[in-house]
Amino acid sequence: MHGVRKTSISRVTPLVIADQNRSRSGSTHSRKSHSAHTLSVPKYGLCQQCCSKENLKEQALLVATIAAVIIGIGVGIALRRLKCPGDEYVNGCRITKEDISYIDFPGRIFINILKMLILPLIVSSIISSLAQLDAQSSGKMGVRALIYYFGTTIIAAIVGIVLVLTIQPGKRGGSVDKKAAAKSAEGRTVDTVLDLFRNLFPDNIMEAAFRSVGTDLKVNRTTVIGPNNTVYNKTIYDPMVVKRDGINVLGLLLFCILFGIIISRLKEKALILKQFFEAMLEVVMQL
Repeated sequence: MHGVRKTSISRVTPLVIADQNRSRSGSTHSRKSHSAHTLSVPKYGLCQQCCSKENLKEQALLVATIAAVIIGIGVGIALRRLKCPGDEYVNGCRITKEDISYIDFPGRIFINILKMLILPLIVSSIISSLAQLDAQSSGKMGVRALIYYFGTTIIAAIVGIVLVLTIQPGKRGGSVDKKAAAKSAEGRTVDTVLDLFRNLFPDNIMEAAFRSVGTDLKVNRTTVIGPNNTVYNKTIYDPMVVKRDGINVLGLLLFCILFGIIISRLKEKALILKQFFEAMLEVVMQL
C-alpha cells in the first residue's frame, strides 16, 4: 500500500504541475494576445467611428444645416461689395434692395415654418413628458421649468439694462431730428412684474396661443403749483392693460405643466390623451 501511494503520488504530481504550467502559459498567452490586441487598435478609432457612414447618414440634416449657415455667411459677406445704396445700378453695383428682398424670400419662408412648429412642439413635448412621470416627479419637473423660465427672464432683463447703460445707444451717432408725435417708450418695474403674472394665468388658453398681455403706460407731465407758490413738475402714470400679438409662452407653459401632471395622476383614465400627445410629439419631430 505504501508503494502504491508513492507511485500514485509520483504519477499525479507531474500532471498537476503540467496543468499549472499550461494554465500559466495560457494566461501569459492570453495576456500577450490581449496586449497585442490592445496595441493593434488604431490611434483615431473614435474619430473614425464618429465619422462613419452610418453616423453621417443619421446626422445628415444637422451637417447640411451647419454647412448652409457657413455658406450663407460667406456668400452674404461677398455680396456686400455689390450692394447698391439705392434702387438704381450706379457705380458698378449689381444688387439693389429689391434684389435683396428676392434673396431674403426663401429664408423668411424657412423662419415662418420654424415659427409654425413652436406651438405644437411646446404643447406636445411638455404634456407627453410630464404624463410619463409619476405625480411627485412631474411636480418637481414643473416647478423646475417655471424657475428656469423666470430665471432666464430675469437674466435677460439684467443683461439688457447693463448693455443699455454701458453702450448708451443713440448718443454716439450724432443728433437725430425727432418728430413731435414720437413718444419714448417708458416702463416701470412693477408693470413688468404684473405682466408676468397676467401672462402666467391667461383668461383664454386659445387666445394665449397667438396673443399675450402687456401694459401700455401713458405718461403725463404737468406743472403743479404747490404751497408758497412753489412750482414743480409732476408725472402722472396711466397704465392700461392691452393685448399684443405674440405667443404667450408663459401661460401655455403653466397650462401644459398642469395638464401633464393631471394626466399622469389619472393613469388609465387619461391613457388616450397620453397616447395622443405622444403621437403628436412624434409627428412634430418628423416635421
